[in-house]
Amino acid sequence: MTFSFSRLHLYETCPYAFYLKYIQEETGLQNFYSENGSVMHSIFERLLKGKIKREDAPNIYIKEFDSICNTTKQTIMDNTFEKCIDYLCSVDDIDKDRYEILLVEEEMKFKIGRYNFKGYADCVLKDKQSNQVILVDHKSSNHLFKKDGTPLKNMSDYFYAYQKQMYTYCKAINDIYKIKVDLIAWHHFKDNGRISVILFNKEDYEATLKWAVELIQKIKKDQRFQARKSYMMDKELCDYRDVCEYLEMEE
Repeated sequence: MTFSFSRLHLYETCPYAFYLKYIQEETGLQNFYSENGSVMHSIFERLLKGKIKREDAPNIYIKEFDSICNTTKQTIMDNTFEKCIDYLCSVDDIDKDRYEILLVEEEMKFKIGRYNFKGYADCVLKDKQSNQVILVDHKSSNHLFKKDGTPLKNMSDYFYAYQKQMYTYCKAINDIYKIKVDLIAWHHFKDNGRISVILFNKEDYEATLKWAVELIQKIKKDQRFQARKSYMMDKELCDYRDVCEYLEMEE
């Protein structure tokens, strides 16, 4: 198996969902959240690559939003649409006098330990003033930090997961392109484009690589792949929320 952060994160979230998706290769349901995120990622990719103009982005979003599956409450869909369209109407082009675009949505194949990995870097920039390299990831979540720089209580789980994702990408970028990442940034497009930033931390980086290897070893030994229940997974996010026998047993 070729691993990725998303595969490892799914196993941590629910081993049974991992089993159905990546071992049984069952076709599952789509969900509104991931589809809307994919549309926004695609728009940012086209903007950064110069394939579309900034002023055209709102109309492109309106058109592509219509094809997104309706799998959640209409109020949630409406609220998401308003936040995304408002941001796309107000966002500025990237300042190319200050930032050099190094990579955009680049597929990266690499290894962690002896295991094959794959990932996609949303955007890698170089600050021409400081020469710092910035790894940027587009996220639909809200801003992550308090004023003192510590994670918000309700965002801490997201932060620690996002951090692991980005450190796996840091390894790929260094291995493949010989580029050392200095800053990690999350671009929160549903939170009016706010940016959360951390400095690259070697200890956290090494801890992430250790986590990945140890989790893969755990997956390979797992004989049961037991379900792990959570409201959002069970009701909104899980690809197998309509066929999960664990949910049926609970009902």
